[in-house]
Amino acid sequence: MTAEKKKLLKKSENKFFPNLITSISVRGERIYVSDVAEAFHLVRYKKSDNALVIFADCTHPRWTTSSTLLDYDSIGAVDKFGNFFVSRLDAKLSEELDEDPTGARIKWEYGTLNGAQYKMDDVINFHMGETSCALVRGSLQAGGDEAIITAGVMGTIGAFIPFLTASDYKLFQSLEMHMRQENPPLLGRDHLAYRSSYFPVKGTIDGDMVETFLSLSPERQRDIADSLDRSVSELQKKIEDMRNRIL
Repeated sequence: MTAEKKKLLKKSENKFFPNLITSISVRGERIYVSDVAEAFHLVRYKKSDNALVIFADCTHPRWTTSSTLLDYDSIGAVDKFGNFFVSRLDAKLSEELDEDPTGARIKWEYGTLNGAQYKMDDVINFHMGETSCALVRGSLQAGGDEAIITAGVMGTIGAFIPFLTASDYKLFQSLEMHMRQENPPLLGRDHLAYRSSYFPVKGTIDGDMVETFLSLSPERQRDIADSLDRSVSELQKKIEDMRNRIL
């Protein structure tokens, strides 16, 4: 057979995906399948049965436009309605499934309503307000911290970066709550309701809202800093350090 006539032979097949498959990622024996309207499906190939078994999926329908694999149990994605989210399979459950030598637990346990027997949890939800067409892991500068970078259809470049400590997360969360009261949107729309337009915002701090602290008058900055038991210069440095990790 010549090189021009080589063909791939179908080894195994699964026809139970609900709609159109938009992307496929593989890590180890696990296959991560993104559906155009039903978020993600986790698939395992059972060599003994020559079968592709769907063992986990998501609870909410998501019209995903782009996704990236974050770790063995987590997937980050954006949808056509301007939402960024991260879905994760419980680590303990994932370990139990991987340690099952026969794979019988995956094969013979069934979910309800034609769904998979196990469900992924949304650990992060955030409404960006613009449809994103690309999502990648990377850095915006040489030697910079790795972030999840999004590109919107209107040209917006956004970045999601993890906090290094729980104390920093709690500080920025408190600062964000103060800024919602001190510097509300010009049109009067509730900021929390906007970031939760489709799903309640979860596990994410709005950097744009936090950075408005730098534009406040010195008196208002001092009042907020005193309520957080911090100095104004310390809060300013925290915000600048977070920005410098990306830019």
